[in-house]
Amino acid sequence: MKTDTAERPLRPAAMRRRHEQLDYENYLRFEEMTDISERLSLPVETTIDFKLDEDGYVYSSLGDRFVTVIENGYKAAQAEAAIHPENAFQAERARLETEEMLMVEQLARGELDGNGLMVVSPLPDAVRDGSTSLGGYNRERMRAMVRLYHVEGTTVHSTTISLDQSDYEGLQAVAAAFGGRIPDGQTSEQVLAQRFVFTATPEEAEWLPGLVRESYDAVLTKRLGGQWFAGSRFANKSDALSYVQGHTDLGDQHMQAISRVMATVRDVSQRNRQLEGLRQRLAAAIDARLHGKTVTSLQDEAVAEQQASGDYSGDCPTPNESSAQQAEAMGMHSDSLKCVKCPLPGCGKTVDAKRTAHGGIYCPACQREARGGKIIDHKEGGGSGEQALGGQVISLLAILEEMRAEGRAKAERREAERLRRRRAYQRDKAEAARQAA
Repeated sequence: MKTDTAERPLRPAAMRRRHEQLDYENYLRFEEMTDISERLSLPVETTIDFKLDEDGYVYSSLGDRFVTVIENGYKAAQAEAAIHPENAFQAERARLETEEMLMVEQLARGELDGNGLMVVSPLPDAVRDGSTSLGGYNRERMRAMVRLYHVEGTTVHSTTISLDQSDYEGLQAVAAAFGGRIPDGQTSEQVLAQRFVFTATPEEAEWLPGLVRESYDAVLTKRLGGQWFAGSRFANKSDALSYVQGHTDLGDQHMQAISRVMATVRDVSQRNRQLEGLRQRLAAAIDARLHGKTVTSLQDEAVAEQQASGDYSGDCPTPNESSAQQAEAMGMHSDSLKCVKCPLPGCGKTVDAKRTAHGGIYCPACQREARGGKIIDHKEGGGSGEQALGGQVISLLAILEEMRAEGRAKAERREAERLRRRRAYQRDKAEAARQAA
């Protein structure tokens, strides 16, 4: 009996080609979903360095005294407030930020009782209550910013950490972690006016952003349950990717649209514009669902509304709260400490390092902590529990550089695999065309 072509089993070579094609299609989908996950507003951490010059002033890498940059922003905010009185709060914030940078210069000159400064910058009350339409604020995420300054020699390291929701009790917990106190019921500008001085070694300072996030997230977990990272539902990009991949119906629609554009649009620049539009639409659709909106299709009106109200471009979003944050946003995103090699003597295992309440680095493998130039042993029967590191330097920068090297190697392997699959796919298409001819 003759077997119908549709039921005829594939030959081994054809089966192999089909498997490779499916692998390639899955790979393309993974790349697309990864791209979309990075468009969702994940927490931000940026760091830049300033230099203390011989004249006792702090300068940016562009050669400008940074206080002057902030003062210019203050003058612009005053001019804006004269035309739009509802935006007067912005002028007050710019004034406070000018005072903040003057205090940073005092810190750099050694005139304060410490080598670090922490400032909490909540979302302005005027933005939260809707009394201003001034741009530059993330109204979806309701973000607060925490600024950390740490002096090392003549260098001032400035780090900005975003905290979604600008939760007042959470911000109070951040201040308490640095030995400060934010009283109940203050306005956003009253909170911004407070500055908390601290002392930290270079090693301890590297872990302070983690202390900020952990203090803040602990409040949300206690009140709302669940796991939080800087006030966000996504602990990291992997969590965001898993969330995006879970919307298979929208993902299917997106991949079909991508395939149509790739097959029909020959002009490269036009094709890229259309692909970018499709990716922004999918990101907006998934974000709309995240915010509780009903979305059944990428063509839904709710998706268009969400896309119009947010920024889903491929560029990483940066804080734009004021002239100070615009300058800080020039820094690069810091790496997390996942899958790093423990630098402590006798260990060297690859672990997920943990931040401690004291700003140390804890290795769960050897159960020891690097803190303030010493090793703290947390094992039972660990003797005195503390020993000097001697000549060994625990350098977080070295750990991060190793992470970056591993990341680059993974990226190279991924790119090589992508090229191999693309060539195999193109070879199979050509072979299929020859057979059809």
